[in-house]
Amino acid sequence: MTGIDISSKMLQQAKIRDTNSKINYLQADMQNLPFQDNSFDVISAITSLEFVQDINQAINEAKRVLKPKGYLLVAVLNQSSQLGISKDSDPIYSKAKFFTNEKILDMLKPLKVINIKGSVLLNNKRQVLDFNQKIEQSILDKKGAFIIALAQKEKS
Repeated sequence: MTGIDISSKMLQQAKIRDTNSKINYLQADMQNLPFQDNSFDVISAITSLEFVQDINQAINEAKRVLKPKGYLLVAVLNQSSQLGISKDSDPIYSKAKFFTNEKILDMLKPLKVINIKGSVLLNNKRQVLDFNQKIEQSILDKKGAFIIALAQKEKS
């Protein structure tokens, strides 16, 4: 397993939290991945596309390094969530791009989108709502903090 981040500080944080040390950490830009074509079965991009300059380049790089029939899992911040609505007041999130389902579908056009869902509801204090509550998926899809999409590289 390989974990990348462009930020050496974020990589250091990941290493501190890693208790089993089975991950190879590498400082790299997801817009220019240092891997050969068709290298990975699965790639996950969790809260990372929000901070890249060229999202299309990042998606094309993920497609390039995915094996045929490989999967790309993305989790991006939802523009309609409480976090998205109040992002301008946050020093980190004010710099981030937030997404809609339509934007995700558009950016994932080079791949076959299999599923797209919303997840995790936050209150106005950015606390996760009680998971014991039964929450309708339609509410999560509209207001969840994250939009999660699974896409697949077509067979070459």
